[in-house]
Amino acid sequence: MKKHVMATVAITTFLLNALNSSAVTINAKSGSREDIQSAIDNAPENATVVIPEGNFDFKGPKIEVKKNITISGSGEKKTVLKQTSALDWFFRVVSDSYFRLTNLVLDGRRNGNGIKIASDSLEMRIDNSTFKNFKKRAIETNGNIKGVIDNNQFQENSVTDIVIYGDNDGAWKRPVKLGSDDAVYVEKNQFEHKNVKGAIHSISSNRGSNYVFRYNTIDDGNLNTNPIDAHGNFFYGRGSRKYEIYGNKIKSGGSYQGMYIRGGTGVIYDNEFSGKFDYPIVLENYRSFRDASTKYPAPDQINDLHIWDNKYEGKEVEPFMRDRGMVRQHIKKDRDYFMKKKAGYKTYPFPYEEAEDPEDEIGLMGSLFKMFSMFKKKNA
Repeated sequence: MKKHVMATVAITTFLLNALNSSAVTINAKSGSREDIQSAIDNAPENATVVIPEGNFDFKGPKIEVKKNITISGSGEKKTVLKQTSALDWFFRVVSDSYFRLTNLVLDGRRNGNGIKIASDSLEMRIDNSTFKNFKKRAIETNGNIKGVIDNNQFQENSVTDIVIYGDNDGAWKRPVKLGSDDAVYVEKNQFEHKNVKGAIHSISSNRGSNYVFRYNTIDDGNLNTNPIDAHGNFFYGRGSRKYEIYGNKIKSGGSYQGMYIRGGTGVIYDNEFSGKFDYPIVLENYRSFRDASTKYPAPDQINDLHIWDNKYEGKEVEPFMRDRGMVRQHIKKDRDYFMKKKAGYKTYPFPYEEAEDPEDEIGLMGSLFKMFSMFKKKNA
């Protein structure tokens, strides 16, 4: 009994310390790379680092984030960081529990990338920020990450706005849980590619990725080749594991395809296409036409995919498959994909519930109660 009481006290003390440190705010002296890094390095775990209002030239190297922390600007579009050289990333995040970035404008000035996150135990949120003019990508996640990217603006980024990479074999060993928090949620964002050359994807995925792309607006002009993407198993490790794509508005002045789905399982429904697309939804499997020895089922190919109620200029969308190699033999309607709602499928609550601000005392006290209850149950 004494042992249990001591353990309970330890848990309580730990979480209360987290509660106290979450109230700590560290103000960076400026938006320079050196001042932001210094503020992060000197902040306690779970603190908030605030970057002052202003337009700041940002010179590398990238900022390293190795603790659980919130990085915030000083109001909507009031803190602007601009790259001045071919910097690889603004921020590289390798924390193991929580990360949030909010209220920032990151301008790549046609250089490099924005934020790279790598972890297998991270709950993150990136919100109410602007990412523009990046040469390769604005956000990249790596590993078994959960969380949400919400209410942001992505403007004129080349190649890809958001890339979701999973943990490769690890993702394929776990059961698929559609409608759960086991994914990176991308919701209520605006994507624009009207002038930049070389735009390919608003979102792309691979390596055992799990993502949900919902209630976003994409306006591509006529430059983006396929805004919504899920890679398969051929070039970059394991294929995309699961995806849920729904409630999006996708507009283009001239694109070959709106969605290019090349592997994995999931649901695609209630999306609206407008403008000019040769094919709004394309299903594919690279290995089926690049490797003549590939047998059915191909590694990580499309399976148990359900597609329904997608509209292009008011008409129901039927997916298209190019007639090359064994693609049409390996991906068949009513076997590998189905034009109907998935039985028993339910969406995860919107907006994303788990994206708690670490300054939210109710969230932390809820965690305290939850951990205490689990401990009591385990040791009853």
